[in-house]
Amino acid sequence: MQSRFVIILAFGLVLLLAGAVTRTYMNISIGRSALPTRSRTRSTELKYMRLIKEQGGARWPLIAPIILIPAGVILAFVAILLNNRASS
Repeated sequence: MQSRFVIILAFGLVLLLAGAVTRTYMNISIGRSALPTRSRTRSTELKYMRLIKEQGGARWPLIAPIILIPAGVILAFVAILLNNRASS
């Protein structure tokens, strides 16, 4: 049971890390673009969508964090719950 906990937890953390790296890639892409910043309060996703619309680019960095970050968090919680259930 313990090895299954470690595998699920590790996979969840890998997904979470991949989502965070993708979000960082979006931030770097926005920073390197020549888009004028209209407002500082706009979200990264909205800025990246504007960048894609005006200059073109890959859409996967917009979709990947939406899927990977919640999936990683859910898997990590499932692993912790399974470990607590098995130990009691």
